[in-house]
Amino acid sequence: MNETGAMESPSPVAPLGAKGMGEGGGGGIHCICSAIQDALRSAGGAIVHDSCNPPHRVWAMLQDPEAMRANVTVTSR
Repeated sequence: MNETGAMESPSPVAPLGAKGMGEGGGGGIHCICSAIQDALRSAGGAIVHDSCNPPHRVWAMLQDPEAMRANVTVTSR
């Protein structure tokens, strides 16, 4: 038999007592990366290198997607 429980402990530093949740804060960067991939799709497909693309890298991808694609290596295990 499984049992569940709950324990409330409001945050002492947030005005409403709210707290964050584990990986919940990572959702924003995934939304941004998805938007970048969608924007680059018309230029030949998504070529996002990682989850953190600084503005200069995004600009370079938009200017010359084929050159950026040449930097990507796909390997199989």
